[in-house]
Amino acid sequence: MASKAPVNYRWMLPSPRRNPQRSEIDPVVVALYIYVMTTDKAFACEEQKIKKLEFSVDELARICERLQQENVLLRNERAQLLAEQSQLAEKNYLARDKMEKMVTRLKHMESEL
Repeated sequence: MASKAPVNYRWMLPSPRRNPQRSEIDPVVVALYIYVMTTDKAFACEEQKIKKLEFSVDELARICERLQQENVLLRNERAQLLAEQSQLAEKNYLARDKMEKMVTRLKHMESEL
């Protein structure tokens, strides 16, 4: 955003070389001058606020991107853990099945004796 050059409205006010009488000062010109001076300050203040807001939005976008990357990594890790859990559950089932068959055979052998 290009910065706006300050506008010089001093030419509207009476010359400072002579002391103007109160009746010579145009209240409309004074009001316009006050308005312009406060608007320039307000513009500068608003520009600072906009820059701060832009910085905050940029920072928020960086955080959002980092969180998306982290989310992808966590989803991949979760998928790996679920696959590992499934494999361990299958191994556990097979081991339990083998143990039950051995116990059954041992009981059968004991009953033969």
